[in-house]
Amino acid sequence: KIVPVGLPDPPTHVQVEIGPQPGTLLVSWQPVINQPKPPSRAAVHSYLIYADGKNIAQVPQATADHVVLRLSDLSDDPPIFITVRTKTKEGSVSSDSNVARVPRTQPTGVPPPPSVQQQLLGTIDPTTGL
Repeated sequence: KIVPVGLPDPPTHVQVEIGPQPGTLLVSWQPVINQPKPPSRAAVHSYLIYADGKNIAQVPQATADHVVLRLSDLSDDPPIFITVRTKTKEGSVSSDSNVARVPRTQPTGVPPPPSVQQQLLGTIDPTTGL
């Protein structure tokens, strides 16, 4: 008798943010918690990260909920979207998670260095502010 293997569920709530270090992306997700009971072989073993449909990383932990990626490791062009899939010990792979768009700009709120501010603002008379 052949027992169907079944596929693992994909992770949910995938998000992409500017990473904690310059030139990085933080990819986070809700790990799969409804793991099937043995002898099912659809239990999650690791997570596969895809950029624009191309596998770029693997996180070998069933309970993982994020990974930090270096943009320099990805490709010449920054990716447009990220998806995450789950993988079983036997190698079966889930369908794609939700699609998360990669942020295009660095976060605002950090002032540029004074030399850049001077270039942006031009010469300012300190007595009049003009």
